Amino acid sequence: MSDLNPLIRLTSDWLPQFDFALLSHGFLGHGRDYELVVQIYGRGTYRIILTHVVVASYETAVRPEVWVRSWEDVFLDYDRAVSLDGYIWGTNWSLAYPGLSFPEADPDVVKWSGLLGRQMHGAVLETDRLKLKFVFADVKAERLSDAANVIAKVTVPLPPGYYPGKV
Repeated sequence: MSDLNPLIRLTSDWLPQFDFALLSHGFLGHGRDYELVVQIYGRGTYRIILTHVVVASYETAVRPEVWVRSWEDVFLDYDRAVSLDGYIWGTNWSLAYPGLSFPEADPDVVKWSGLLGRQMHGAVLETDRLKLKFVFADVKAERLSDAANVIAKVTVPLPPGYYPGKV
């Protein structure tokens, strides 16, 4: 296995580091692997699976004062909340920005690589609503469809070649 973080390999091939839609995420039923379903402007919808996840943490990216304004269940319904002052949870997706990062010398990666005797990797995914941190072994990815309808609503088209990989 290469020491190169497999998510970095994806970002150098077809996955942008930011400005993609995180449609859903969570552990698979067996509890070992973590799934991210993302939509990329001009490319479609993909399923990315982080395998052998030993650290997965979630923290809100919504500021406390915005949480307070967005507390009521009405913010779960986009149509009802669109005219209100608060964070609309009911969009049912979030924008990857600032996006993916790969912290150097993450103590959790070092710890788990030593404990398991295998090269582990780390990544952080920050969106407008959450910050996820992972320590994992590998990545599997598959293209699910051509659909890019969600991210197309908020993304300004960029010229071909702006993102790494083929467009």
